[in-house]
Amino acid sequence: MQEDPRALALLDELEEGPDPLHVPSLVYDELSEGIERSTKPIRERTAVEETLESYPPVGLDPSSAMRAGWTLARLITKGERIGGIDLLIAGIALERREAVVTSNKKHSIGSKGSRS
Repeated sequence: MQEDPRALALLDELEEGPDPLHVPSLVYDELSEGIERSTKPIRERTAVEETLESYPPVGLDPSSAMRAGWTLARLITKGERIGGIDLLIAGIALERREAVVTSNKKHSIGSKGSRS
């Protein structure tokens, strides 16, 4: 995992907040890809696993999938698009009324709770 000082500071801030932090299970797919492409996959896998064990996973349920579909329709109407997994992650967060924290600003869907 890249040691981005801004990301670490944001994580500290969120952990001190009143709301519990969760990781959508779909994030595991994206993390696995990064691990396998890493020059040090064993070290990377260990770091990711140690980090993730602190945060309960949340899955995609039907209402989150529907929310993702509505969000996609809204984005297409505005001439915008994001990747499929990112859209499903956004659907989970929107349905749960939770923020999405991402380091990739192009993945933001402009929801009030999104943070980069």
